[in-house]
Amino acid sequence: PAPTAPELQHQTDQLRRIYQRALSLPLLGLEQLWQEYDRWEQSLNRAVGKRLTSERSQAYMTARAHVQELLRISQLDLLHLEPLLARPPGTVAAPLAYFRFALP
Repeated sequence: PAPTAPELQHQTDQLRRIYQRALSLPLLGLEQLWQEYDRWEQSLNRAVGKRLTSERSQAYMTARAHVQELLRISQLDLLHLEPLLARPPGTVAAPLAYFRFALP
């Protein structure tokens, strides 16, 4: 059976919380995750997507600055880390499978 409207809304809200939490963490690949999140929000509702991405921009920029500083300090060679950074295929369910941490 097809999911009901409340079930779809719950899934959307849950995925949004996962994206938003992940975007506030200093993760490698954060820029790509931000672009994916922005495209996803815009695909749901352009006006709401712009508002939500604008609200989350500061947390993302802070996390991005931390990643850049950590990379600068540690002088990581990303070419050697590339196989470790592989992400699941770009599906809507991918972030749910990728970020298995508890939501508050």
